Amino acid sequence: MATFTLDDIRDAADKQFASLDIPLSGDRILRLRNPLRLTSEERAELTAVQTAGSKERERIKALAAEYRTAVEAHEADPENAPDPGTLNLPEVDQFGQLAKILTVVANDRTLCQELLNQLGGDVTLIATVVQQYNKVVEPGEA
Repeated sequence: MATFTLDDIRDAADKQFASLDIPLSGDRILRLRNPLRLTSEERAELTAVQTAGSKERERIKALAAEYRTAVEAHEADPENAPDPGTLNLPEVDQFGQLAKILTVVANDRTLCQELLNQLGGDVTLIATVVQQYNKVVEPGEA
């Protein structure tokens, strides 16, 4: 008869629903948890952050289309079309949006803030962390 202990179940879950562990100074580990390992409240928070991000991406797409239209109009009729440089386009905080996701999935928000501070606002660095996280937590084949 085969046995499957609670420890075996935990080990299997840890392997199938992996986290991304990032070593920090002082032998501390920041664990970015798989969304399925979050509490229901944390999953709801993650969903809200992702929904807000999706809405922001749609807003940015609309603004980009508006800007392209203004550029084309200005190129076609520079004397009568407004200068596209005068459009009031808001800045997008890409680093902040990605930081919100990491903060929600982090096992320790203080350690996550430490990592974010070390990344220094560099969008390419935080995007690399998010890409690695997505690779690790991507569901495997059944």
